[in-house]
Amino acid sequence: MRIIIYTKENCPYCDKVKKYFKENKIDYQEAFFKNNSPEIEVARAFIRKSGFKAFPVLVLRGDEVIGG
Repeated sequence: MRIIIYTKENCPYCDKVKKYFKENKIDYQEAFFKNNSPEIEVARAFIRKSGFKAFPVLVLRGDEVIGG
């Protein structure tokens, strides 16, 4: 299963999700965003469009979205 985790800096929930995946040997890709980068606005728009309000957001198999 392909998993992408959208994370940002200074996000304790993002860190917890990544720690859980690492401890349980679950492979994932991370899309990391710095708070003041132009790309973060694109990520925030994606998150809002998906119906979520916060990081992290997990995308499973390219179509199932789970987030905060």
